[in-house]
Amino acid sequence: MQQEPSIPSASSDASDSTYVGDGSKTPGKWRGVVSTIAILIAAPVLALILTAFVFQSYEVDGPSMETTLQNRDRLIVWKTPRTVARLTNHAYVPHRGDVIVFIKRGLYEPGSGTQEKQLIKRVIGLPGDRVVVEENHITIYNQQHPEGFNPDINHDFSAN
Repeated sequence: MQQEPSIPSASSDASDSTYVGDGSKTPGKWRGVVSTIAILIAAPVLALILTAFVFQSYEVDGPSMETTLQNRDRLIVWKTPRTVARLTNHAYVPHRGDVIVFIKRGLYEPGSGTQEKQLIKRVIGLPGDRVVVEENHITIYNQQHPEGFNPDINHDFSAN
């Protein structure tokens, strides 16, 4: 008995693409194009979502936060606590000592054409506190400290 030689199948690769007479794959080729387009669309959308709700990079402009932050330092602000507060309809209250970024209206930002500027500052006063500044000395009065306290004493903000 003579065995017939085996004929290789037209689809020797494991994918579900089919070969056309000229040897090119048509369904697999389109799948690759569609997945590439999907990645090119999804990547910027994901970057925008992360920047809007999770974290964002900022550059320090000016010496007002020295010695903690120097002019032109870069920092990444973690936005998740504020995003969660918005989603749950709660007020976002940062902790004393947190560094925050906020928009101050009425300040001219050169080159932006707007009357607002983003500022980077450290939180020293919380709701219910009374902050008094006399001769460059800060005193905070609240229910826990009716006699007042200086938030800069016994707290190294540069470690945060």
